[in-house]
Amino acid sequence: MNNLKFAFDRERDALNFWELCNLDCFWKDEKTDLNQNYLDLFNGKSFVESKNNILNHLKTIHKSLYINIFKESLSKSWELIGDEYFSRLEKIICKPISSENFTAYITTVGRCTYRRDNTFTVSLKRPLLQAVRTCGHEIMHLYVDNLYRDKISEQIGKDKFNFLNESLTVLLNLEFKDLWYVKDMGYPENKKLRSFIKKEWQKEKGFDILLNRCVEYLK
Repeated sequence: MNNLKFAFDRERDALNFWELCNLDCFWKDEKTDLNQNYLDLFNGKSFVESKNNILNHLKTIHKSLYINIFKESLSKSWELIGDEYFSRLEKIICKPISSENFTAYITTVGRCTYRRDNTFTVSLKRPLLQAVRTCGHEIMHLYVDNLYRDKISEQIGKDKFNFLNESLTVLLNLEFKDLWYVKDMGYPENKKLRSFIKKEWQKEKGFDILLNRCVEYLK
């Protein structure tokens, strides 16, 4: 059931770099590994305008051996726990998930994010165990997004759905931590909702029940 493969793509990495320069988001701490000169240079410009300059900036690390070494290490690490991760996730969500396939793209900046085509980024700058946890984190986002986005967004709106999806990863600390031995910290903005989710899950381990309670909490 190992449904995750690892890859690297220069242009995807450049796009992630550009988005990090331009998106105004609450994970601003991930901008700290970017030189302010690059933030100033690429902020407000289109990706088409910026791509070649970003690729030129990244060419040294793109040519290095670190990306392949990291990719191979991460792939071997995921092989150890991937089947168990998907098995547990299926039991938690109570929906079959074994047919889904995912691709993790290595990125050279700190921002890890998912796209709705079942791909996500995992950062070369993260320690290995944190990178393994990132894979579990982003795959969980994708399942919740694929299964619940439309229904929940109708009830509380897209912004609150995204906020909820980010907060639900607190379950990784309750049900998966022994797979990667590091904690999913979450963002300060999600602290109250993550605490609520933890309490509700400990009272009753039903995912749909939990989601309904979270929707009521967020209304």
